Amino acid sequence: MARPLNQSRASQMRKPTPFTLGLITFFLCMVALHYVVGPTVCNDGWASPSIGRQGACSSHGGVNHTPGFLIFLGSLAAGCIVAKLAAEGDHPPSGDNHYMIRRTAHPTYDRGDHVHHPHFGYGQIVGKEGDGDDMKLIIRFGADTKKLHLKTAVNRGLQIADVIRSNDKTYLN
Repeated sequence: MARPLNQSRASQMRKPTPFTLGLITFFLCMVALHYVVGPTVCNDGWASPSIGRQGACSSHGGVNHTPGFLIFLGSLAAGCIVAKLAAEGDHPPSGDNHYMIRRTAHPTYDRGDHVHHPHFGYGQIVGKEGDGDDMKLIIRFGADTKKLHLKTAVNRGLQIADVIRSNDKTYLN
């Protein structure tokens, strides 16, 4: 009998990269569009059962490659768009605020602090639970809210991110 997936384990799973999402979209679109467009036909519209064998469409003007090419281009465009949209989620939120990572030896994580996590991106601490080694941070990453064990999150790259106004000429080291 399969054991149920632990919720904390599920929250630690890596999200797919933008390239992976684009590649999956490309292949799904290729399959879906092949069903929409239908089978390969000869240039005169004849749907020969022998298409794919040498000379099958020679008396009908050759194989019509245009639908297959358009399926490829449409799938490629869809994959690129999905990859681009997925990659935009990894950047700081747009607007007047810009973020800069502050590296300190022993940072304190307080409610309201802006943070960066290598897998979830930029977020803001909205709460804390527990104390000491068992402390958990509740962080809002865009529309998602995650509860992360502080020690594990720091070991996986959680860092404080300072908010810098776009018209501010001061940069942090």
